[in-house]
Amino acid sequence: MSRPTLPDESPFDHFLAQLWAGAGGDPVWLAKVQATGDERMPSAFHATDFAAAAIGTAGLALAEWRAARSGASVDTASTVSVD
Repeated sequence: MSRPTLPDESPFDHFLAQLWAGAGGDPVWLAKVQATGDERMPSAFHATDFAAAAIGTAGLALAEWRAARSGASVDTASTVSVD
């Protein structure tokens, strides 16, 4: 069961953290993801935030993989931008 969204945490950040944890990712990598844009899909649910977080999680996994292959640290790894 997931925890409720904290007052200062956006639904995107909540979904991203949950998806990344489910994938076994190190939480330190979450700082490498930026969400831009403000358009929303018409829905009674946070469908846009969930979809963007899923794409962000996939991008984050690729950034982590690329850093591991090149020997880069989290600090020098690519930033993931989701629009």
